[in-house]
Amino acid sequence: MNEQAIQLMIGEYGWMVVTGFVMMIFRGLLVNTFEGLMVMAGKDLEVDDTVYIGADERKARIVRMGMRKTIFHMEALDGVSVKMPVPNERLKSMIIKKRLPNGESSAIKNTI
Repeated sequence: MNEQAIQLMIGEYGWMVVTGFVMMIFRGLLVNTFEGLMVMAGKDLEVDDTVYIGADERKARIVRMGMRKTIFHMEALDGVSVKMPVPNERLKSMIIKKRLPNGESSAIKNTI
């Protein structure tokens, strides 16, 4: 192929490459923003809630819930307080437990 043919192809199809590149860059931003809206619209988690994270049920407090990330404060294994920012798209794959307001469920009491 000669130079003119290559320049013609880049000029004709270059906008598709640029558009695809821009879409790949902003995909993560859009997914995180949508997940943030879903977390904020739901009332399962609220700011200042005390929750238990992971299989080892480490105690944490929700400090901030934003459009793209949720920030937890917790104690590290050595007793130091740490901040753990989590992208909202990862919240649905995490094990997060929250105590019931009265400490136990009436459904559990009735079955015992």
